[in-house]
Amino acid sequence: MAAPKKKKTGPRTKKKTGHPIGKVKQGALRKSEGLSPNKDMPEKDKVIKPGDSALTKKRKVFAQNAAKWHHGK
Repeated sequence: MAAPKKKKTGPRTKKKTGHPIGKVKQGALRKSEGLSPNKDMPEKDKVIKPGDSALTKKRKVFAQNAAKWHHGK
């Protein structure tokens, strides 16, 4: 009887979350910046500042990139 196969682990075997930046919640940047979910986010709120945390920087970069997308328009 052959030994059972060893289960692969590592960064290439992680399950995809379906969201481009992982488990970051939608609308979290707006909520942290105190903005309305119904209006466009101004460019000044998407600029990375020196005191921003790594997660906030990630959210702001995603917001900058997502602003360039024009799905269905």
